[in-house]
Amino acid sequence: MLFSKKRGSLAKRRRQTDEETHGTCIGMHLGTFHGGLRKQTGRTGGRLENGERSEESSAKVAPYTAVDKEDYAIRVDGIEVDEDGFYSIQLTFENKSQDKEFNFSLDSLSGDGIRLDSFIGCDVAAGKKSKETIDLPYSEYYDMRDFGELELSFSVGERGYSAAHPKEVESFYIYPYGENSGVKFERKVGKDEKILTENENFRVTQLGGAFDDRGRYVLTLFIENKSDKDLRYEAEKISINDYMVDTSMTGDLKPGESGFAELRWSKRRLEESQITEVKEIEFTLRVIDREHPIDAPLFREVLTVTP
Repeated sequence: MLFSKKRGSLAKRRRQTDEETHGTCIGMHLGTFHGGLRKQTGRTGGRLENGERSEESSAKVAPYTAVDKEDYAIRVDGIEVDEDGFYSIQLTFENKSQDKEFNFSLDSLSGDGIRLDSFIGCDVAAGKKSKETIDLPYSEYYDMRDFGELELSFSVGERGYSAAHPKEVESFYIYPYGENSGVKFERKVGKDEKILTENENFRVTQLGGAFDDRGRYVLTLFIENKSDKDLRYEAEKISINDYMVDTSMTGDLKPGESGFAELRWSKRRLEESQITEVKEIEFTLRVIDREHPIDAPLFREVLTVTP
């Protein structure tokens, strides 16, 4: 699990506590960082229906109530984009009840069908509100400003899950340029990409692998859910150059969703196995139906990568 670097004003966790506001929230980003600065060339971009997104266009959202239930509400306060393109979403969680403590947890966030890895979990006391921010991770494979539709899904329920008080799933959309703007992310196919495996449900594409400036090795994949099922994927039995070097890669994809995934090894772990050059990576990719997790995997295959 990779925690985000602080990134100026947008990386500071906004938390307000006064007579009207009280909550405890945590937020993190999961494994989609590729270096520290945004590349200025070769960026995969979103497109308008009739061409490039205008550089003069800016993402703006007027505040609105996205979820309004008897006991709780979620309000979208706006979005922020700084001069470097770092992106954040401002939300207010409200607990309207008089005697319950509610937890708000981000289940998923996607942009134009691309799963974006971020997380926030927030406990809000009875009768209180909490203002929070989701900071979206930087990636060399997309620019957050190129997404025309963001979908957020939250689990909301009383703190301490029980069968007697199941959590509700609340989903809503944010349109940074307005609904029906024509802005939509389109991933460009790289010249060095390689399809590792494909079937009627799933496709895995190798995008690239390299050492970064910290001595870590990062293998990036693009995973597509072609099915009508909620899928979970996980990498197992991972090796480099025939040496077992532990790391992890797991994620969820809704029907029709795609996502960028990483296998990442620290400099220390590579040094322990005396790996200075990556010649071959091998791992077993296991895919299950999230609604039937105890059933046999839909897909299980040994994949070999030669960077």
